Amino acid sequence: MNRSARVSSRVDTAEGRRVRTVPDIVAERLTIDFRGADGAKVTIAEDLSFSLGAGDVCCLLGRSGSGKTSLLRVAAAMAAPVSGRVTWWGADIQKMGDDERRMMRRTRIGYMDQAASMVRDLTVLENVLIPVMPEGRAAVAARLGAARDLLEGFALGGHLDATTATLSSGERQRVCLARAMINDPSVLILDEPTASLDRGLADLVIDMLTEHASAGGAVLVASHDPHVAESATSVIRLETD
Repeated sequence: MNRSARVSSRVDTAEGRRVRTVPDIVAERLTIDFRGADGAKVTIAEDLSFSLGAGDVCCLLGRSGSGKTSLLRVAAAMAAPVSGRVTWWGADIQKMGDDERRMMRRTRIGYMDQAASMVRDLTVLENVLIPVMPEGRAAVAARLGAARDLLEGFALGGHLDATTATLSSGERQRVCLARAMINDPSVLILDEPTASLDRGLADLVIDMLTEHASAGGAVLVASHDPHVAESATSVIRLETD
């Protein structure tokens, strides 16, 4: 089965927006497999190509088990495709060293997994600041205000000092989304960011994603929420037989 999609890349020169001359992420002729619940190999993509640039919101749409997470992990260099390649800002990620890949992902890509993983012994505010911590105390102090603003924007301003054990699944999800955004990344790669949210909070998250793209960022988001798909500039539909 051949599935391909092309996401338009744009260069925006408006004041206050990021300006880039090449797409942020390009996937070329990817074939991706994963193991289903029964252990059988499932091919979710064959010869799949797309590009993601400034202003783009690309939604991977499909039911549970269709392979959305596998495609996100390949785009984020957390897994390798069977064939094909992925480039970040013109560089082939398979030709990068591990340290270079990790550094670029930490500073230029905000990633959120579906499990909304948090560090149990840290507060909400500290969890959001995790991507900044390798840069030292001064960097963390400089981003404290931004972390508080993000949490306030996600209706979590009253939970800064809370621990993970006191949070609902929807609150954890929003904390992890704030963490993905703390370094002001060019690209957000998000796995089901609205799955545990009521409609009002889900719409708040969608608004934040479209604002990120409007400011010159890019978003690759996996979802089965039709509202997310409707807000996207492009949709890749994943279906398994």
